[in-house]
Amino acid sequence: AQKLRPDDGDLLERLFHVYGAARQPNNARKILNRMRDLRPDDPQLDLYELDMVEVKNLADIERMLTEIERIMQRHPEDHRVEERAVGMVGNVIPLMGNLCDQLTDQLNKVMNQVGNLPRYQVDWGALKEIMRDLIKEFQKLRRITGKCLPLVTSDEHKRIVRDLAEHIDQKIEACRSMGV
Repeated sequence: AQKLRPDDGDLLERLFHVYGAARQPNNARKILNRMRDLRPDDPQLDLYELDMVEVKNLADIERMLTEIERIMQRHPEDHRVEERAVGMVGNVIPLMGNLCDQLTDQLNKVMNQVGNLPRYQVDWGALKEIMRDLIKEFQKLRRITGKCLPLVTSDEHKRIVRDLAEHIDQKIEACRSMGV
């Protein structure tokens, strides 16, 4: 189909999504570049490019949210951009929850170990260092939830992000209660 209609933007867009779903980022980038040639002023293409980035950790999430926010500010009246951006933000919310669960598991493991040892066997220096690191990670996640909240539109997503922020605040307090 692409050979028959090489300048068909809708066809290229579908092909881009097929390559994305097939996890062929190089082919998807080639198609995206071709789409940029055909539609240089289409703000959605910025989001398509951002959608190709694999999000694995807090830094990736923060970068993605910052870019989404920047793109939305550049195109405040474009409903297609807003709809796509909100969908992308909605997709990272579960990842944020998973990362929070991983940090919580680490905190619980440390707290259980400390709780089961006599005070004289606890390495208080190491404990403070671990708690400082956990606080730092929870604070990053908390900052990201704050960045995420204005980007979501559905009441359900807002509730999930607020609950996550409250949960993170509780975990930061738990870390601080360990003497850090």
